[in-house]
Amino acid sequence: MNNIKKSEINGWNWLLFILASIFFYVIYNYLIKGIPYQYAYDLGVSAQIQAYFIKIFNEFGPFGFLNSLKWRGDISGPTFYIFSYFYAFIDAFFIYIFHDIFFTIKSIQVLEFLLAFMFMYSMTHHFTNNKYVSLLSGILYTTNPLFLLMLSGNTYIEWGFTILPISILYIHKYIISNKIEFAVLSGILFSMSALYSHIQFIFFFGIFFILFIFLAIFTEKNNSFTAKLFLTIKVSFIICIVVLLSSSFFLIPTFFEPQVYSPFSEKSLEIRKQTEVLNFYSNNLIESSSFQFKEMKVSLISDLNTTNNPKIYLLYTFIFYTILSVFTLFIKKNQRINIIFFIIGLMGFLLSLGPNKYFPGLYDILFRYFPYFDMVRTPDRFVFISVLTTSFLSANSIFKIMYNIKILKSKNIKTGIVLIIILTMTYLFLNTFPFFETKSNTDETYPDLNQVQDFLQVNNPNYNYRVLDLTVARNGNPSYINYYSIHQRYLQNQWDVVDKFYRMKTFANILGQMNIKYIITSPNWAASSDFELFPNKINYINNNSDFKEILKTSNGISIYENILAEPRMYIAYPILVFGGPNVLEFNKIYSNEIKFKPVFVFANQISNDLFKDLNLYKYLIIQNSNYLDVIYSEIDPKYKYEPFNYKESNCTIIHDFDYVSGYGVLFNDPAYRNSFYGESVLSNNLIYCKNGDLNIPFNVENNTEYQILTRIFQYNNSNSLSSSVDNIYFKSFNIEAKKGFRWIDIGKYNLSQKFHNLNLNTKRSDSTYIDTILIIPSANLSKLSNELRDKINKSTSKQIYSYDLSQFMLPSENDELYNIYSSKIEIFKDGEYLLRLDSPDNIKLLSFRIDNEDPIDLNKLNYKSNLSRGFHNISFKVLKSNRDSTTILYLIESNNINYYEQYTRNQPEFKEIKPNQFEVDIKRNTNLNNSILVFTDTYSPNWELTSNGNNNHSLPINFLMNGFFINNSDGTGKYIIDYNLSLPRKIGIILTLIPYLMLCILILIKLFNKYNTIKSGD
Repeated sequence: MNNIKKSEINGWNWLLFILASIFFYVIYNYLIKGIPYQYAYDLGVSAQIQAYFIKIFNEFGPFGFLNSLKWRGDISGPTFYIFSYFYAFIDAFFIYIFHDIFFTIKSIQVLEFLLAFMFMYSMTHHFTNNKYVSLLSGILYTTNPLFLLMLSGNTYIEWGFTILPISILYIHKYIISNKIEFAVLSGILFSMSALYSHIQFIFFFGIFFILFIFLAIFTEKNNSFTAKLFLTIKVSFIICIVVLLSSSFFLIPTFFEPQVYSPFSEKSLEIRKQTEVLNFYSNNLIESSSFQFKEMKVSLISDLNTTNNPKIYLLYTFIFYTILSVFTLFIKKNQRINIIFFIIGLMGFLLSLGPNKYFPGLYDILFRYFPYFDMVRTPDRFVFISVLTTSFLSANSIFKIMYNIKILKSKNIKTGIVLIIILTMTYLFLNTFPFFETKSNTDETYPDLNQVQDFLQVNNPNYNYRVLDLTVARNGNPSYINYYSIHQRYLQNQWDVVDKFYRMKTFANILGQMNIKYIITSPNWAASSDFELFPNKINYINNNSDFKEILKTSNGISIYENILAEPRMYIAYPILVFGGPNVLEFNKIYSNEIKFKPVFVFANQISNDLFKDLNLYKYLIIQNSNYLDVIYSEIDPKYKYEPFNYKESNCTIIHDFDYVSGYGVLFNDPAYRNSFYGESVLSNNLIYCKNGDLNIPFNVENNTEYQILTRIFQYNNSNSLSSSVDNIYFKSFNIEAKKGFRWIDIGKYNLSQKFHNLNLNTKRSDSTYIDTILIIPSANLSKLSNELRDKINKSTSKQIYSYDLSQFMLPSENDELYNIYSSKIEIFKDGEYLLRLDSPDNIKLLSFRIDNEDPIDLNKLNYKSNLSRGFHNISFKVLKSNRDSTTILYLIESNNINYYEQYTRNQPEFKEIKPNQFEVDIKRNTNLNNSILVFTDTYSPNWELTSNGNNNHSLPINFLMNGFFINNSDGTGKYIIDYNLSLPRKIGIILTLIPYLMLCILILIKLFNKYNTIKSGD
């Protein structure tokens, strides 16, 4: 011991101790102070590292590899994406060292292929000590179509697939050999094998790490109970440090720059099925598998010959591996190892299912009680584990079968044979799978983004803002600006918003609410089906006064500043909306009077008791005289029929967490139950039927007239709905597409006191969601309707009527050039009304008339008319070519403009107390009574408002903001807005934190003991 010096103290222990201190401080602040976490997209650490690393090589590297690659993401395909951080250094290293020697994209792919084979061979040999099994395992693992597709350059996770076996091998070795530090480092490598810098993957790979504990315990040679118990405790510490070391790396930025996690929806499952290369492994493995079976109308051989469709091969391979894996359960030798690997693979498969209707309980438990689980967006990454374990187990099965039938008589195999097989496999990979070939695009001309980079880094880089990059190409092509925009909160999953709302005059305000300040455009480069209207977006942004061009490069890239994107809180008047589509377009009617366009609050997201006090709302917006949503809560439940309770074999229930294509997500949290139109789902679930038929048996108590209504959501294409009662045809309806939820009045029917059957049939069944059905005595519904009409008539709220003319009936007159449409509208209150027409620029209304008045001069900006309570006839003439165009008629009760303008002068004052807490001071103003305090951050249900010790949970404001209902009638009000974690989430974090602290203590003890040993030796 005398020869040991202090400098020889294990450096890994000191490194772990320093990291432990830093990460403990971060976790402490996260847990105690409630600093919110968020997407890794927004954290941006990896992208900053990559950008800095790439910039150094570009400016000072001897080979200048960046210029030659033209910012292509093909490098190991493409690992320069913002999501990969560690592996970007690996790729850059190979490029930097071997660029002028033999570097090609294909050489990197071959290197990954060979490494994956050798690593899988080594791992299998470690556990089985059988070269035959190891060789078979490596072959099955590397010829799996999922891995081959990754090597094609269409994804960015093949390095993770490559490194997964070797990390598992060394985790096991170091645990057994009692080398805690190296086991931790191997565990971090294992955690990073997802190649996604998201907390959720690191956390869940920690779950798999737990299973590797059992692998280590049951393969431990010492069978004493004490030894196994100690090993269990020790490895549990390792798990916790692995999870926290990895995840804390992404929590550090939230300590300095906290930002609330945004639950904004992604592309729908249907869209992903059509566009992603790996659509078999979409977010829901069961759904996508059934989707593949539906497409199996061609033979397997012909499908494999289709260069762009290897999914059938992938599906059959996965099924084949799984079946083979089951045989290992009956192999006595190494049975414990086989069972543990089988459990690990099963866990990978279950987690790859994600949110689905077959195992909703599993997802619900994990979502509610596991930290970070609500951040899961692509659980298909866990299929990695299943591929690895099924390859391992299948190799065991194949060997056992071949050995039993005496094909293999010896367990010995020479190294030369292994090398020949590896070279043969490499040759097959290069030549047999041409559709995995990565095409080089080095001849293409790409935009020069240097000016954009310099601008974003030098000119006021405010980390509270996001950048919306419209130059991003989908379908596997890389984004060229992500490296620089990520550190300014680049928000990636907002394509639905861009596509859906960019034509509105409120688009800048919508982006402002999402803290998007900069928009990067490139009209000359947008090769993506997602942006077919890309030039129109550019033209719109360029011609909108809310966007200011602040940079234009020589290659056509422009940066626009959204002048409405500034941190603010404000007061919004509650609006009660009586059904109908797209409430956001309400702002159009005021666009000529004021410059500031606030966001109003939709009343059907505020209270379920809307029917009782209409005076709470400054405005009542009645769209197409549709008020059934309002009185729905007053209807006796016995008259309500929720279709999902009558599900037949041909029907599919749309659960609360499933996607409604293009319109948002319906979660089981009531706070999320709204579409992009701000409309609630009245029943617990939606339903659609595959053959279009839905049968509702019902019983009536009295012989009387009943009225039958249904509420539907038509999200894609127009459709027709036909109905019948007791097999007697009743009525058919045409349903316009993409108009939000809509009540269909099927009609009145005299029913006798007995059981009956209602049949609803839709042609395009997969595009018509049925929400709820009412079968109610006509007299009852009439009574409730009259009560509501009286309340509206007596209310002090200003009334606005909105009519979508495209939903009116068929033309009453027509000729070859134009159609005349006529219908009735209902006014609930006598008064003077301002008429506004909002029509697309290319639509020309030839005339418009109310009742028997003279035709209205459509060139006149403001037309006022005195209308009495009751029904009125309207008619309009339009060219036949404009039949399908949408024109909105607004009837606005006079003097609404004055109320609207007062709104802009009552901004509340607020100050930041700490990163997750704000104090708001609302000055006394009678116009602010019964208002909504709007906190303009991305929505999170954890924000709460506290006043006089009372908590008020936040309300979702159209998925974009947090709002709090307040009553400021008593004078000046001071409120605290605070971000709170749920108790189960805190418990989960604490349970993770305690073993982490214990491990830190163990490291300190180990360092102290080693220091004393050295000191005593001196």
